[in-house]
Amino acid sequence: MPLAVLAALFGVACSPEKIHGYKDTIDNVYFDYYDNPAKVNNLNYTFYDTPDAAEMEVEIPVRISGARSDVDRYFNVYAKSAESDLPLRTVYAGAPNDYELETSGLVPAGEGVGYVKLTLKNHDEAIGMDDYWFTVKLDLAVSDDFDIKFSGGVSQLNTATVTFSRMLVKPNWWNSEINQNWCDQLLTWSRTANELFRAVTGLTELRPRIPSEDYYSETMTAINLYTDMMKDPQGWISTRDGFSITPTASVNGFDTFIFTVEATGREYFFQNNTQMGGIIVWQNLDTGAWDILYN
Repeated sequence: MPLAVLAALFGVACSPEKIHGYKDTIDNVYFDYYDNPAKVNNLNYTFYDTPDAAEMEVEIPVRISGARSDVDRYFNVYAKSAESDLPLRTVYAGAPNDYELETSGLVPAGEGVGYVKLTLKNHDEAIGMDDYWFTVKLDLAVSDDFDIKFSGGVSQLNTATVTFSRMLVKPNWWNSEINQNWCDQLLTWSRTANELFRAVTGLTELRPRIPSEDYYSETMTAINLYTDMMKDPQGWISTRDGFSITPTASVNGFDTFIFTVEATGREYFFQNNTQMGGIIVWQNLDTGAWDILYN
């Protein structure tokens, strides 16, 4: 076929005016939960270990979907308004008493990640942080440099829920997929269970799984300590110091005891439930229900 004919056939399709390259589209940003073992957009923080701290600065990673640039670029983020379907014992935080949010975030030149900078405030007002979790809901927003239509508009990657309190909140490693084989033995999370885990094991967290002798030794020792105590607290403390058990008035016809952590003075109630085969049942600190079972 003559070259002139080929040029006529393909000239229109190949003309520079009709070619739309990758850089004709704007890049996107999304919340990056790579460092969150549970891979969820609920990020929990607590002043439990630092009750006297005035505030806590956190950085939430935001990753680009697209090419890196040789210039600084900025994304936008804002706090969502309060919603009506709040979980139990949760209130929406309201600036400036509860948090400060930088609504513009920087993705430096040559980088693929920027950070939302959020300052969480520690205070005790009418609704105190010892009794409630405070929640901030964040949304990424379109900016001059970035869109938010990542991967066909996966909306959950454009939002993040930040929860903070002076109480313990569920850590991301509890029952996470990374620690699943071990953490399934911890059963359902509750503040009661989490406080007892920390008191009994001396650990504030279980590390993500690392195939090493130290990891397996530390993890199995901690889980065995915790589960043995939860199943048989009276037998468990018979060979250990720093804890005490005293009987108290029966509840619902069952013998009831107080488990005290002497270092903190914290008290936890448990029963020997004879109707359920004599298994140990712990009282939930938040609901008052006897619903934390180990057998």
